Amino acid sequence: MQKIEKKRQRKGLPPWAVILILLFALLILGGVLWRLETREQEEAAGGPVPREARGGTLTQRDASEIDRIEITRRGGEQWSVEREEGTLFPSGTRTWAVDPSIGDPLQDALCHLEYEEILAEDPAGWRDQAALLGLAEPRVRAVCRWKTGEPLEVRIGDRVAGTEDSLYYMTVAGDGRLFAASEGTIRDLDIEEALLHPVTQPGIIGALLDRITVADGEGKPVTEWALAGRITDSDAGESWQVTVPFLYPADGEAIAGLKKSAENLRMGAYDGEATAENLARTGLTHPTRILRFHMAAGSTGTVSDSGVYDVVDREAREVVIYLGADRDENVSWMRLGEEIYAVNRAAFSAFTETDPLETAARYPVAVPFGSLSSLTAEERGGSVTYTLERDGEGALKVRRNGEETDAAAFEAAYERLMTVTVTGRLPAGVRRGEATKKYTFRTVSGGTHTLEFWPFDGMHDGLTQDGCTMFYLIREGMPPLP
Repeated sequence: MQKIEKKRQRKGLPPWAVILILLFALLILGGVLWRLETREQEEAAGGPVPREARGGTLTQRDASEIDRIEITRRGGEQWSVEREEGTLFPSGTRTWAVDPSIGDPLQDALCHLEYEEILAEDPAGWRDQAALLGLAEPRVRAVCRWKTGEPLEVRIGDRVAGTEDSLYYMTVAGDGRLFAASEGTIRDLDIEEALLHPVTQPGIIGALLDRITVADGEGKPVTEWALAGRITDSDAGESWQVTVPFLYPADGEAIAGLKKSAENLRMGAYDGEATAENLARTGLTHPTRILRFHMAAGSTGTVSDSGVYDVVDREAREVVIYLGADRDENVSWMRLGEEIYAVNRAAFSAFTETDPLETAARYPVAVPFGSLSSLTAEERGGSVTYTLERDGEGALKVRRNGEETDAAAFEAAYERLMTVTVTGRLPAGVRRGEATKKYTFRTVSGGTHTLEFWPFDGMHDGLTQDGCTMFYLIREGMPPLP
């Protein structure tokens, strides 16, 4: 205490030094409390006690014994739930049940309340320091009222100082000991009320997607990608097109990324029903963007826990999501069906912030070799057709204008064709000229893709791909075929 009195004289002591000293004092206090019980156990045992021996369980109850749970979070948020016929409901309503992914861990944490350490046996050693431990205004206060009438009250404060693991100070009403609770206990109890409501997810299946549309608030498409074929085609991944704001074949990897982002799109915290009042409050009366994900009819399969491959036939459907105002710097309001959610903007930025030009195909030859049925090359009035024949064992034969040729040489030449990239984008207003070279690719699924080259300037040829003109590449940039 003498040192503290000297600090109060403030003779030459800057404010930052006072803060450092206080922080240091807290660390010492946390370390002392942390080791108090450990020392007693180690002395009694004659040596260090394994960490596993210091934890324990304070309650052993069944969830059916719960009548009501009340949660108070630091900052003032309060909510409660009631258990009826095995289901948790928000207090005062039965219109919807608590999301089991939230309610089940909540109940389990209270029915089997665990601690990692006993930091102090005697309340006299810590009760005067409750404010410093974050227990005067706890991070979370949970009261579980059992059907038998008696309550279980748990308070969890700040993180225990000087520990490698994420442990938190915890007390239980009627028990004078000071405990250390795990981060998992905090996660199960310190729950935002908005997370209690079940969340309806879009359930987008990437393998069935055949169109992705980003529209303005009035429904007019501003960006769109569409499959130019069937989802069952072997080359479906390479058969997409940018259809808005221009028409051009799309890059397969870019489309794969968009489909993955669509599958991963998740709604966040539930905000409320899509009433006129809530739509106006969240900026969804006039949405900023409308996302449409169309899925074709098809079958999907999953392997069950028993190892059985289950196939599910699905009808064609479309998921529509409306984007509203920003709730804060990271979260925006979204509407799915008749419900409004708060969603992190990163979840849908792949659709709203992607420049469609960046998704246009830069590799003219997009048909995978395994999907190729034939290739016709036309130049200077002549043409050569390569026909591929595959037997049931995967053996390949290649015929050049009807005569068998070296299949390995053709495959190597084709692989080189697939590495060719465009050189640049044609200036606006350039019209395509008469083709001097043309490639026609036919796929095993019946699709046809064409590349036409025509003079652009002294060193480059313009490229028209599947009837779309946008890029040019260096003249004679296509490797020769055998």
